[in-house]
Amino acid sequence: MKKILFFVGILISGIHFSQTYYSQDFNTAGLNNWVSTDIDGDGKQWSNVNASSLSSNFGTGALISYSYLSGAALSPNNLITSPLINLGSVSASNVVLQYDIATNTQYPADKYSVYITTSNASGTITASTPVYTETVSTGGFQSRSIDLTPFIGQQVYISFRHYECTDQLYLIVDNIQVKTLAAKDITLKNISLTEYGLISTDYQLKATVKNNGSEAINNITLNWNDGVADHISTIPLASPLNTSQEITITHPVAINYSSVAEKKYGGNNYSGKWRCGHNTRGQ
Repeated sequence: MKKILFFVGILISGIHFSQTYYSQDFNTAGLNNWVSTDIDGDGKQWSNVNASSLSSNFGTGALISYSYLSGAALSPNNLITSPLINLGSVSASNVVLQYDIATNTQYPADKYSVYITTSNASGTITASTPVYTETVSTGGFQSRSIDLTPFIGQQVYISFRHYECTDQLYLIVDNIQVKTLAAKDITLKNISLTEYGLISTDYQLKATVKNNGSEAINNITLNWNDGVADHISTIPLASPLNTSQEITITHPVAINYSSVAEKKYGGNNYSGKWRCGHNTRGQ
């Protein structure tokens, strides 16, 4: 049986590296120098939990605040504030705050606001105007990106406030980064292909990609190579892929083998096998 290494990759011109000024994934126990304030005084406030069962993206630690706990409805007013983040020496033209959130899929409507302030006093923070406020409409793992460009040249604190909601379930916040975005920065997050296939039958390769750059992407060039030839195709998107958005695209060149073969595929940290034979089943 012939075995060929199978590569998948994204080709983008003009890529530049981003620069990160602050990053926290809370995989170390505790609040990691963030300060929690129990404004409503109910004894329930932000804590660090392992939320990896909800999404592997959360790792072993994430911030959580509850609006329902131990059979009782809560009306939280919980604030948590970062250490001081220095944007005073930033020379780039943009800075963004990126973070991940999750709420329960059945009870998603937890409300929170994000504050950017030069003071870490809780009263000063809550009296200021949030840079972002959201009552989550759809639960599950999601990513957010907020423009912090107006704060370039300052030393600031980031605060998350969970409030004005009752009897939902929880708000999770994790993977906080303050960074300058490259203009073009695409990540290949996952590839999907039927695990087994029939000979002389077309199978489509699907790729999930995320835009980490500051520019919207209108098309993506995707290549797969079975060790014999490249299959490069530029795929137009139905609508622009904006910062922090993800999309799954299908390569227009089908995978098709006329004889029984086993293929190994890899690239961008994804690996596996693809076998063409007389039987097929879904992956």
